[in-house]
Amino acid sequence: MKYLVALSTCLIFASAAWAQSKSIAQFQKDHTTAQALYFYPSTLRMINLEKNPDYYQLVKHVEKLQFLAFDKKEQSLNASRIQQLLQALQQENYTTLFSLHNKDNHIQIYALGETPVPEEMVAVVNNPESLYLVTMEGFVDMSSLLKLMKSDFDFGKVADIMKTTADKEGDHRKNDNAN
Repeated sequence: MKYLVALSTCLIFASAAWAQSKSIAQFQKDHTTAQALYFYPSTLRMINLEKNPDYYQLVKHVEKLQFLAFDKKEQSLNASRIQQLLQALQQENYTTLFSLHNKDNHIQIYALGETPVPEEMVAVVNNPESLYLVTMEGFVDMSSLLKLMKSDFDFGKVADIMKTTADKEGDHRKNDNAN
């Protein structure tokens, strides 16, 4: 379980391409997001309530991060359209770092540029209800991630803070639309 929470956090922090990917930008134009969150270095550092130096090292090279959520039922997103997105990423020279299945989630991580220090990364998390695109300009320090996974670092707190941020953003959107 700790590994899965760490992986989810890694996806949030280690995914790429501030919609600089033409494929992601076009996908976002074609489909309305259920939620769009943007994180900058200061926000990512602020989330480290435990003041863990490995966490700071983890996010040190993250310049911009974007989290896009799409409701598949509302958007009529089918497997064919998602496959087109994945193929478009590969045509832009994104390479697959890894792919895994976790319960109902199919997670794919792509990088643009040379590893171990890619320019950008993209995570695509696909499940029956939603599609999540997490994009990041910069990279995360994988050795720090491994250290955090082996330690007692509470990834759940990080996820809770991000969820609270997302909930507040949703409340602001509802209020803006009501006016």
